[in-house]
Amino acid sequence: MSSIAYESLAASLSSLALDQEAAEYHGILCGMLCFRDDTPEDLGLAEQARVLDTHSGAGSCLSDLRRESLQQLQEMQSEFTPMLPDDDEALDSRVEALAQWCGGFLFGLGASPQFELKSLSGDAQELVNDFTELSRTALGADSEQSDEDNERDYAELVEYVRVGAQLIFLEVRQGKAAPVQNADRLH
Repeated sequence: MSSIAYESLAASLSSLALDQEAAEYHGILCGMLCFRDDTPEDLGLAEQARVLDTHSGAGSCLSDLRRESLQQLQEMQSEFTPMLPDDDEALDSRVEALAQWCGGFLFGLGASPQFELKSLSGDAQELVNDFTELSRTALGADSEQSDEDNERDYAELVEYVRVGAQLIFLEVRQGKAAPVQNADRLH
């Protein structure tokens, strides 16, 4: 789990005049980290780099997030989790943020010239396809499901995305298919 709160990340992005949701930013960062260890300035975030000197707190927050995310993605037993709003936020806001995180992750992954979907294992390709579907997700009014069932489903999706992102990261970094037994049990 990150020491940086979702609200702190959102405030840092706002202070840098970046019109980007915190979940999407973290997703892009994690997708890009699959291929690169660079600082946020080197990840093509030129607007952010331009103002870092005058907003050292925000720059420090983003650098810390990059460092922590990279460390957590590298270890399957870590506390990596997508940066999402706290559970006290409305479920529809959290579902929207999860969709933004998945879309950001795919953007970050695809931004690398080395990325080729067909070079991934079948399991990783399925994860990318699932993330694509999740990026289009919205909370529907389902009168058949209770709030408790919706919360449980959301928690399972977050866990699936958490494990899936780490598996994609490890596969790309190691150049070989990572075991996906953990992800299979979440289908």
